[in-house]
Amino acid sequence: MSNKIYQATIGLLLIGSSLSLTTLPAQAESRAAQCQRFDHAMNTFARQLATAKKGNRNPISNLNRWLNISEKSLKQLQNKQFSDPQVQAFQQKALDIYVNVHNSMIGIANSVEARDRQAAMLAYGKLFKSIQPEKQLKRQLSNYCRHL
Repeated sequence: MSNKIYQATIGLLLIGSSLSLTTLPAQAESRAAQCQRFDHAMNTFARQLATAKKGNRNPISNLNRWLNISEKSLKQLQNKQFSDPQVQAFQQKALDIYVNVHNSMIGIANSVEARDRQAAMLAYGKLFKSIQPEKQLKRQLSNYCRHL
């Protein structure tokens, strides 16, 4: 009987150890490393949109490529896990900004398709207004990460 209890205890210890080892890297990641990962994710989003912009002279084709890239980048940013509360707050702000960018691009695409110049200009204005909050977020992130 005691042999079975011993084996069960050892089994539980091994399972617990393996679980803690698999979660250890996420918990042990430094704030500086989280800052770098988050900054990289933001830069990737911007770089992918800039690359799509260079690809084709057809504005509808470019908008569709931008929409696909922004949707993919949003999902990637949403799936990133951060344990630092401040980096999590930065992540949420970035998601809010990029959702606005994505929705503005949808508005532009729909307006261009409908040949509604006024609606397209309004959507473009919303897109343009997202530039300043993104720059501000990057400055805040830089200030936070520099002091680690």
